[in-house]
Parts: sequence; C-alpha cells; structure tokens
Amino acid sequence: MELVKLKNKKKNKELNELLDILISLIKTIDETGEDFNLDEYFLEISKALETKGISLIFNMLTGDAKYLRVRFLNDVTDKKIIRKSIGYDFLSNEIERNKKHKFSKYYTEGSSHYFKNRKLFIEEDKGSKSVSLDSIVCPFEVRGQLIAYFDFLSDKLDKSYIDVFDVFVKAISRSVSSALLFSELRKSEKMFGDIFENADEGFYVLNGRKKKFIEVNKALASISGYTKDELLQMNYIALFAEDERKRIDVYVKERLEDKNSEEAPREYETKIACKDGTIKPIKLKVSRNINKEEWFVIISDISREKKAEERLFKINENQTQLNKLLLISIEDIPLNKKLEQLLNTSLEVFWTKNLVSACFRLLPEKEGEKVYLYSSKDFPKKALKECNINSQEICAFVSMVKNQHNGDEVSEKSSEKFAKKINQFCFPLTYKKNIFGSLCFKASGSNRKLSKIEIEYFRAVSHIFSGAIDREKNKLELAKSEEKYRDLVDHASDMFVMLDLDSNIVFTNRSFDVGFSSVKLPNNQFFDIVSEKDKEAVKKLIDKLIKNDKGIKAEFRTKSELKNNFVSASLSPIIKNGKKIAIQAIIRDISAAKKAEQKMFETKKHYLGVVDTIRDGILVIDKKNNIVSYNKVFAEKVGLQVEKIKNKKYQKILPLYENDLFKNIKTKKSNFEVLLKEVLERGEFVTYEKKAAKGKKTFYYKIDISPSRNRVKEVYQAVVTISNITENKEAEEEIRKLDEFKKRVLNNVPISIIIIDKKGKIISMNKHAQELMGEDASGRMLDDTKEIRKNTKLKNLYERLLENGESFKYTNLEYKSKADGEKRFLNIIAAPLFDSSNRVEGAISMAVDNTEPTIYKNRIEVLNQELEKKVKKRTSELDLANKKLNRALDLKLKFISDASHELRTPLTIMKGNLDLLSIDQKEGSGEIISVYDDIGDEIERMSRIISDLTMLTNADSEIEKISLDEVHLVSLIESVVKSLSVIAQDKEIDLGLVAPADEVVLTGDEAGLDKVFMNLVRNAIKYTDENGQVKIFIEPEDEGVLIRIWDTGIGIPENELNNIFERFYRVDKARSRAEGGTGLGLSICKWIVEAHNGSIKVKSIEGEGSEFSVYLPYSQNRQ
Repeated sequence: MELVKLKNKKKNKELNELLDILISLIKTIDETGEDFNLDEYFLEISKALETKGISLIFNMLTGDAKYLRVRFLNDVTDKKIIRKSIGYDFLSNEIERNKKHKFSKYYTEGSSHYFKNRKLFIEEDKGSKSVSLDSIVCPFEVRGQLIAYFDFLSDKLDKSYIDVFDVFVKAISRSVSSALLFSELRKSEKMFGDIFENADEGFYVLNGRKKKFIEVNKALASISGYTKDELLQMNYIALFAEDERKRIDVYVKERLEDKNSEEAPREYETKIACKDGTIKPIKLKVSRNINKEEWFVIISDISREKKAEERLFKINENQTQLNKLLLISIEDIPLNKKLEQLLNTSLEVFWTKNLVSACFRLLPEKEGEKVYLYSSKDFPKKALKECNINSQEICAFVSMVKNQHNGDEVSEKSSEKFAKKINQFCFPLTYKKNIFGSLCFKASGSNRKLSKIEIEYFRAVSHIFSGAIDREKNKLELAKSEEKYRDLVDHASDMFVMLDLDSNIVFTNRSFDVGFSSVKLPNNQFFDIVSEKDKEAVKKLIDKLIKNDKGIKAEFRTKSELKNNFVSASLSPIIKNGKKIAIQAIIRDISAAKKAEQKMFETKKHYLGVVDTIRDGILVIDKKNNIVSYNKVFAEKVGLQVEKIKNKKYQKILPLYENDLFKNIKTKKSNFEVLLKEVLERGEFVTYEKKAAKGKKTFYYKIDISPSRNRVKEVYQAVVTISNITENKEAEEEIRKLDEFKKRVLNNVPISIIIIDKKGKIISMNKHAQELMGEDASGRMLDDTKEIRKNTKLKNLYERLLENGESFKYTNLEYKSKADGEKRFLNIIAAPLFDSSNRVEGAISMAVDNTEPTIYKNRIEVLNQELEKKVKKRTSELDLANKKLNRALDLKLKFISDASHELRTPLTIMKGNLDLLSIDQKEGSGEIISVYDDIGDEIERMSRIISDLTMLTNADSEIEKISLDEVHLVSLIESVVKSLSVIAQDKEIDLGLVAPADEVVLTGDEAGLDKVFMNLVRNAIKYTDENGQVKIFIEPEDEGVLIRIWDTGIGIPENELNNIFERFYRVDKARSRAEGGTGLGLSICKWIVEAHNGSIKVKSIEGEGSEFSVYLPYSQNRQ
C-alpha cells in the first residue's frame, strides 16, 4: 500500500512512527467488515494522533456544500479549541496568500494544503483566547464525491507532513468507500430479512429445481408445526398432503419449463400435512420470481375460513332438507277420495296451522301426562256430517309414555282391538324414526266406541300431526343451529356479511361492524365500503357470481377513511330450493400483509438502487455459473440488454466486458474461474488485480469475489465486484515519479544539504554535499570537519541549534576545496527538526557556494557605476531627440494647416470661375462641356482631401472635438441609404437595411456619425461589382448598438487587414486612384468612432466580400 511505500522512503524517525500508526488505522477499517462505524473510526483516529501531539478536526460539508461543520476534535493540550464553520473562500484565500512559497504549485495543483500559523480560539474559564497552530487540510471523498475535510493541527507541522496525510486520507477514502458499501448492503439485507422473518403470513423462498426451501420465516414454521431447520432440510413436496403432492409437483415442473408462466395461477388453495399429522388448508401466492429457479411465495392459513364455510354449508344443507319436510303434502297420505278432499279443503289449514302448532307448544315434558287439546264441537259441522262422524264430543290428547306400542307401528287390526279395549284409538308419534309418544282420540261417552271411518279419519290426522311435529321440531333445531352458527360467525375474527341478490346487506357479524364502523351506509349497499377505484371490478365479480354457482375470491381496496384499506373476500352463493337467494362473503383484512409485501419490495428496490449507483461493475453468479443478478454499470460495460444477461452463463457474458478484460476466459482456464470456484467451495473472500491493454492504453482493474450465504450459512452464490483502478495506478505511478523527481532535484540543486541528528551525527547528505566534502560523510560527527573545528563561532551556533532549536545563518565561511585545493567561500543556513512533542531531534544544514559571488562582487559594482554613467548619457541624448521630434511634429502640423488654408482659397476661386463658365456655356449653346464636369469633380476631390487632412491634423493636436447630442441612429442610417441608393442602382447593386422596429437613440455627434456611415456604405458600393449585394444591419445590445456593413465585393487580402485604418493607405492603389480614393476615409472613420468610445473592426475574404462592424455605446462618459 502507498503508506508502506512512503514509509520506506522517509528517513525521519518521527515521521516513520507516525506512518506506523496510520498504517495500523487503515488495517483496522479493512478488518472491521460489516460492523464498521464511521463515527467510532474517526474517534479512534483522533485518539491515535493525540499520542503524536496532533489534533484532528473532521469538517463535514453542509447541505449547500458552501460551509464546513466541525464533527470531531481531540486536543492534546486538554483545552477545547473553538472554530466557527469556515467556507471554501477561506481555503482559497490561504492558498493565494501562500503562492509566493516555493511549494505553491503543489498547493494549487495537489489536493492537500499546508497552512502556517492558522488562528484558532481556545476556550478558557474566563472566555476564549486566540492561538496559532500549523495545519494540513486534506479533502475526504467517498465514491468520487467530496463530503468533508480532515484538518490536522499541531504547533510543529511542516510541509514534510503533507504527502503523509494526503496518502493517509486517500487510503481512508478507499477503505471507507468499500466498508460503507458493504455495511449499506448488509443493512439493506438485514432490513429485508427482518421484514421477511417477522411477517404475520408465512413467507418462503423456494428453489424449484432442487425442491428445497432456501429461506423460511417464523410464521411458516408456526403454520406447519415444523421448526425452521426441519423445513430447510425437508423436500418441499413432502410438506403437502398426499392427495396434493402430485398436483404441486406437476405445477413446479411446468413453471420451471416456462410452460405455464402466464397461464398458471399465481394464487391457489391447497393443503399441507402438519407435523402433528393434521391436514391444514392453506392458500399459496407466488409473489414474484427471484430468478428462473427461485420464487418468493406467501402462504396463508385458511383453516378458520374453511371451517366457517363448512358450517355454513351444513346449515344450508339442513335448511334444504327441512324445507323438503315442510313441503310434505296430505296427498302423500293414502285415504279415500272423500277424506282426501275433506282434508285438502277443510282440515289442512286448520290442523296444520292451529291444532298441530298448539299441540307442539303444549307438548308435555314428563311421561304419562295428558293434555286436553281439542273438542269436536269446534269442528266445522259440515265437515263432520260429510264424513259421517258422530257429532258427540271426541277428546284428543298426547301421551309421552314411551314404548306404548313397543315401538311398533300401530296396524289397523291392532288399533281396532286396542280401541275396543280402552275405548280410544292411539297413534304413535315419531321424530326421526324414533317413537316419543302417542296421539290418542276418545269418544266422550263412556260406552261409545270410535267407528271405523272415525279411526281412518283420525289415522290421517295423526299422520298430519306427526309430520307437523317433525317439522316444528326441525324448525326449532334449525333455529337453535342458526343461532349457534350466528354466534360462531358473530365471534369470528374474520368479517362476515350476507347480501341479497341486489347487493343489499342483510346480515353482518361483529367483526364486520367494528371494521366498518366509520363508514356510513345510507343505502345499506355492500359497494358503499368499496373504494371508487375498485367498485366497478367488484360489481362485475358479484354479477358473475350470481350467474354461476361457483364461489369467487377477490382482493380489493376499501374507502380511504377505513382502517382496513386492503381486504380479501371469499364470496359464495346461498342456494335454497335450488335457487340462489343470497350471497355470503367472508372478508379478511390483508392491509398489513400488503404493506409488508410493499415494504419488502421497496426495501429490495432500495437495495437494488444502492447497487445501481455504485460506479463499479457488480454481478452475482450462482453455483451453476449463471448470472442471477447485476447492476446497471455491469450491463453498460458488457453492452447488452437485460434479457440477454440474466440467467446466462458468465463464460458467455464476461468476455464482452470493456477493454477485453476477460477475453481469454473461453479459451483457457482463467485465474478468475479458479478463484470463483474457490470462493463457492470454501466461502472465503478473495481479491486480485488484473490489467488489460487496448490499443496503446493499459487499464488496471481490481476484482473482488465475495461469498453469499443463505439462512443456514451455506454458500449458494458469489458477488463479483469489478473496479477500474486505472486512475489509482496512474496516481501511484505519478507519486513514484514525483519521489524520483524529488531525489533528482535534491541531488541536482546547487546546494549542499546535510541532515544531522540531535548528537550532531550526519544522517544523510545529497550529492552536492558529498562533492563539497570529498566523500560521503554519513555517520561522521559534523564537528570532525576541520572548518568547523577551527571556527569556534560556527561550532557554538551548531551547539545552540541542537540544544535550543535556534536557527542561524553564517556567511562566507572560508574553506579549501578538496577537488582543486582553491580557497572558496560558503554561506550556511541551518534550521532545527522537531519531533511530535516539539523537542529538537535533529537539524538540516544547507550550504551554498558563495565564492564566485564574492569574487565578482567588486567587478559588478564597477560595472554598475560605468553602466550608470552610460545610462545618464543615453537619457540626455534621448531627451534631446524627443525635443527635436516634437518640434518636427509641430512644424508638420503647422505646414499641413497652412497648406490646407493656402490650397482651399485658390480651389474656391477655381470652383467659382468654373460655375460661371458652366452658366455661360449653358446660356450660349445649351450644353455643358464634359471637361467642365471633370474639372469640377477634381476640385471636389481636392476639397475633400483638404477637409480630411484638416480634421486629422486637428485631431492629432486635440483641436478637433465632437459635438454630443441625441442621435436617432435608425433614421440617420436610413438617410445614408437613401442618399446612396442612386449610386447603387446605377451598378444594379441590392442595397438593403435590416433595422429594429423601434428607433435606436444614443448620444453622439450626428454629423460625424453621418460621415462614418456615408464613407463605409459608399466604400461598400464602390468596391462591389455590378449585381452584387450591400446590407446594413442594426443590432441593439444591452449597453450599446452594433452596426454591420456587409458586401459581396472584391474583399481585402488577409495581409492587408491590419493596415487599412492607417492614413493614406490604399489596398489597390490603381483602383483606388481610379475610384478617387485618398486612403484617409477609414482613418477618419476610426477616429470618429473611437471619439464616441466605440470600436470599428473588419472581417474580409478576398474575392468574396467584406464586413465592417461599428460598435457605439448608448451614452458617453465625457461631455
């Protein structure tokens, strides 16, 4: 590692001791693993540095990344150092202040900085006072992002500590990045595992190929009765009931072969065989596929739900049977036609609804009791008459005496015989084929006996009565059964609701009433509890249920104000007499399960998100060499899409990794394959480095292979991290080169450098020092040298240096050279070296050969005096030349001014006479001779030249001034275009103006600006061939306006562009002369524009055209 390399280079004992501490700290974090704690680690660093007299401040960047915040501080002076948050500006100012230092390049280009005498505050009882300590500030980055600064403080730090702390902090950064990643992954995995383990429902991860549980939670163990270890060891299929195993086995095989990935139900009901031998109904839900062979499954115990459904089914079945009994008609009784008609028309209603119900209500509870039930005088007389029944009273009673007829059915003969004997007729009463009593009829008279037709009549009545009792008893039992069922349902933990076919609620249990107590049901409608988002879907399910006889399971959301936001419902029809009469629904709150599932999904998503943000390539390989997972960076590095990576053999994918890193993985047994196999078999972490060459570039990678274990600590896959460490390697190489460079610098500087220990022994010396002393004197005492031994003053200075740490400077030490024996002179500078406790542990002594400077000192002084005389003489000559030059310039200006005046007068006379001649000629012949026009043009040209010369001369002498006023620029340039349009039309040139809609107003000299644009536009037209283009663009800006004059003319050669604004300069002299040019126009334009604090520029391509740009500010600073 870098710190070890640095230690090998450092010869300073104190620095080496510090390096030992720092190396130990780095090893600590590398060995910590998943228990790594950043705060505790920084505290350990502080404590360790405290032993060397160094304090540590750890400054975290704030949220806006503008300020630093103190996190840790240990001060060896046992006084608390106070420092407010500092900004980056502070660091920048400190760097600027130290730029004169010879290490300023390192400050500005390196990452760590040394600050001398930084002011801090120490808190004391009476307040605080300021102190100055040396400081080294190092940036701390994690995963490429600057998050903090390490600030090392001591009163004895110097620049030699910079590279030590810089390398140390970078090493911490790398180790912390790895530890934080490992810790974060572990935390995410632990969070995921806690949710998995403590969920209310049974969760497990299944490997379908092996038919083994990979992970199970407590709830599954509770449902099955097996321990978690027993579940992990058993075959998955063996958990299910025998009659379900074949179906489960087929389903798993088909899912593995992708035959039913879409069609197969992700949720279904089955049964498991519990450890105690009981069979328990459960519901399975395949939540999601982890990979092709592993699935995440949720299991729910539905025993209570099934028992409730069975009880409800039995009650419904009993109700159906009772309904059948109640529908028994009198037609089932074999009677003669008259009696059948009589019973159907007259007695059915009376007996079944009145007498029988009364008999049942008054049924005695004790054997032998007789109850008077009915008197024949209340019979409809017409009915008795038609049946030839005597109108005398007949008594009927019920006897509870059991086995009155020994349990046999009473035959007609035995009945008659019995009737004669006891003067009454009795019929057995049965319930569910058991005789519980008799129904007896007796004539009122003591001697009268029942006739045969009366016996038949009362036999029919007994049948009806017996059937009615059966029905009433069944009704009572049904009522009791319903009451018991309702009590069970009412106390059930699941919510129960019964709906009619219009979805109105007709019955609810207590759990339902509590669960939905906050919901108002104005229409008593079931849909009032359903969320608007799911209402239509639930309606469709109920409609489907009404049309079919099969039950339906559904999950839906309830209204937001409810506690139970997510429920599952088992809906089934209630059938009576073959018809659906109602719907029953068992509702279970699954909100917690949904939240747990969502939380697990989010946790896993967060876990995957963390992995995806890592800049290293990460992939997970199982024992079959399949890639089961990977991050985005890996996908980018191999350049493949998701479906082309997952579950593929790594031997096919890794050769595609960037820079041909694994290109030989197919052709021979690679180091990677050997190490991967070792990790999967032994479960030990391995790491190695590998380089790859692509083109002329060499890339370096670090490859970490970590084992991944399941709940039973078995290694089932490996996590591979591929880190590009090219930059680190290049940085190491740069450091190595820098160290070599430092050595070369020290050995090649023209300074003798010697390091001595506290006793005065020479520890080290550079090449120049060896040459100076004629040998490598390392190990010798410094005062053994003749020069120091004879020089008492110098010897005392070295003694005070080593005893008290007093630096010194000694000039012109005389000595005799060992090489040539010549006398020479040395300048010596010596400074102490301190240990961590601020004690002198040695010194550095530097000697510079001062022989030549001493010898040449006098010569230089003589030369300086001679040079001074020459300078004075040359200065005097220069002043004289300047005076002559100024006089010449004055004479030139006077000459031009006088010449202009003298020339202007005759030109004016010539112009006047020419005008008179032109008038005379016109009056005489009516025509003007063309030569007059030529003369007039030449006079005009000469006048312009004189005006231009006068203006430039006045400008040079600062006589010429511009007159400032408000100028409407657009209007001014429009006037110029209008004036020159005739000239443009003569050459068929397209002259155009592109200006803003609003007027552009600025302060300037309108006449001067008119002259500028008239000159520039005229030149553009003049030097543009026929059918060409000249465009003027006015472009307002924030502080001024830009005017561009563009043409398609002949252009200007590139080598002429720098000269065109000079006076009398003409590019094409022949053509300029033909066009009447003087070479003063652009000079005048430049002077006028610059007088307005503006600028004028030109761009041109010879043969294609030119563009002159004039920039004018809106306002002028001067008047």
